[in-house]
Amino acid sequence: IIVGIVTMFLFSMINPQFWRRAAFPLMALGMILLALVFVPGVGVKMGGSYRWIRLPFGFFVQPSEFIKYALIIFLAASLAKKGANVRYFATGFLPHVLVVGLVVFFILFQPDFGTAVIITLVGFLMLFVAGGKIQHLVGGAILCLPFLFHTAISAPYRLTRLKTFLDPWGDPLNAGFHVIQSLVAFGLSLIHISEPT
Repeated sequence: IIVGIVTMFLFSMINPQFWRRAAFPLMALGMILLALVFVPGVGVKMGGSYRWIRLPFGFFVQPSEFIKYALIIFLAASLAKKGANVRYFATGFLPHVLVVGLVVFFILFQPDFGTAVIITLVGFLMLFVAGGKIQHLVGGAILCLPFLFHTAISAPYRLTRLKTFLDPWGDPLNAGFHVIQSLVAFGLSLIHISEPT
């Protein structure tokens, strides 16, 4: 918490124009890092996925974490620059969806389905907040859903996660343990809030 507060304070002192100028370089760097995970000797395979880059002195970095922030800064700068044109398909919706799609493609190739879903949702949410047309967003979501559904069920471990989420009590001591504990914690917090003082 302390590190987070200090970081937020430091970032609040940075001129927003800096982020506008840095948006494209950060995005380009993020895409290069995503590509580097597949380069032999640079990218490291852990747990069956190529998600890490080896740094000197035994350190590792996960490019998908960096690209989350780079993409948000890039989309914010681009959407602000488009202004009212964000409502048009060719100038507002399509270019930004293509950028998000390219990032998602690289991340799914690692593979990292969870991060890909988060990035997709963030991209659509930013388009919505920026004033993108609901028809474009709904149409894009309808086109994305079958692909995401197929990707989710195509790998056994992803399908197991979905089944666990829907029925954590099917395996309460292993796969469903964390989901059940989160529900218990949520329930206890509601009980505490509803208790008379």
